[in-house]
Amino acid sequence: MATAVKRHEMFIGGEWVQSVGDESLPVVNAATGETIAEIPRGTEEDVERAVAAARVALDEFWFDTTPGERQRMRLKLADAIDEHSEEIGRIESENVGKPLASVMRDEMPVMTDHLRFFAGAARVLRGVQLASASRLTSRSTRACSGASPSAWWDSSRRGTTRCGWPSGSSVPLLPRGTRS
Repeated sequence: MATAVKRHEMFIGGEWVQSVGDESLPVVNAATGETIAEIPRGTEEDVERAVAAARVALDEFWFDTTPGERQRMRLKLADAIDEHSEEIGRIESENVGKPLASVMRDEMPVMTDHLRFFAGAARVLRGVQLASASRLTSRSTRACSGASPSAWWDSSRRGTTRCGWPSGSSVPLLPRGTRS
């Protein structure tokens, strides 16, 4: 069953919104070359709205959540992915051109496993003291170690790995887009 071509909005500040611009980009099935969706081509103003919304979310909500709250949110997300794994797997298969059986066997279980792993990691954060070059000021931060952020165009499985770690810590993550 092929995905019907759909036009999508951007998710900014907890809401689905239109881009300020009128341009869109096709999402192409890597195996067939067929366009499966159209997504907005974000503008500089869209990026500024997203960054402002992320700052508000970090300052007014996320930074003050407890490790237990972060753990529960991540487990809830993993459960939702499991519940909708066939639909997500089909979309992922069409997006990257990988056979559906392979996505369901190799990708979907790992996605939720990563989220559940990082849910547990949210409770074992370590504090790090960062000193300035002048050593006159310093700050403490909480972060998971051993991971790095990823570009938004990674597969869903890699995305849950690389986007999973900051949501367990108090470190914000802003996925990067294309450079064009």
